[in-house]
Amino acid sequence: MKIAALKGYCCLALICLGCASQSNIQSAQPALLEDTSPEVREKIQALVSKAMGGIKITLGPDVFLEESLLVVESDRQHMALIGRNMAKPIKFQLLTDGKRCWLTRLSSGESWELPVSCKFAADIDG
Repeated sequence: MKIAALKGYCCLALICLGCASQSNIQSAQPALLEDTSPEVREKIQALVSKAMGGIKITLGPDVFLEESLLVVESDRQHMALIGRNMAKPIKFQLLTDGKRCWLTRLSSGESWELPVSCKFAADIDG
């Protein structure tokens, strides 16, 4: 009986953490990276690849430095074979609540926490 109660409390705690995380991301705003190291780009590339079902992708060195949006196009080799690409590009946005950063797939609203340092995109104006 004690184990069942403990499992119940653990589930409740996880649900509460999930709700808190979701509320933070709902108040998040567009962000830009603070660190441009190769390690940070590798983290972003791995997360974008995971979000796209594990396909191999290559990101440029300036990803999320000047814009909070990332647009990933379909395979160019496939486009050359068929002569035309009808697939829509996949768009991601870097967001922050001032403490944490998230990568959000705009078409589905799915978000993944990204362990990098970022700042509000509006901060670059000042």
